[in-house]
Amino acid sequence: MKISLIKLDQFSGRRTNFYTVAVDDDDKSLFQHFVEANLIPNGEEIRNLLMRMKAMGNVTGAREEFFKLREGKADDAVAALYDLPSRKLRLYCLRYGSCTVILGDGGPKTTRTYNEDENLDSKVRLLQRISKLLDNGIRNREVRINEDGTIDCDGEITDEL
Repeated sequence: MKISLIKLDQFSGRRTNFYTVAVDDDDKSLFQHFVEANLIPNGEEIRNLLMRMKAMGNVTGAREEFFKLREGKADDAVAALYDLPSRKLRLYCLRYGSCTVILGDGGPKTTRTYNEDENLDSKVRLLQRISKLLDNGIRNREVRINEDGTIDCDGEITDEL
């Protein structure tokens, strides 16, 4: 697998920087897939998520209360971003403190846990793999998350799996 980080300037600001990921040779990012798949059936929730992300970027930062943390395993950064806890749409992401968020994919959660939904489970497993790649890149100093939330990366990040 090969990933490329893409900064989302339209949401990034002085408080939080938002990124997304392109996987292998896909011409769309995970976040683009999420928006395209959910815009029509969940338009209001998508609009609310986008407004929340703009507010996080410029005003509030990526505070813990905006996310359901520890969605994946204890050793990864996977979290879920949602409009309101009572709503069903989940955008899975990697949250690195209040300054850096890497957006993935997601969808409507209709089961008690994401693991019970094959579609959501596969999206979380992909983010877990990406989290592991980024952690290895940080350890090897190929990826740096700066104090201001920006990410410096020496090109694409790959694994042999």
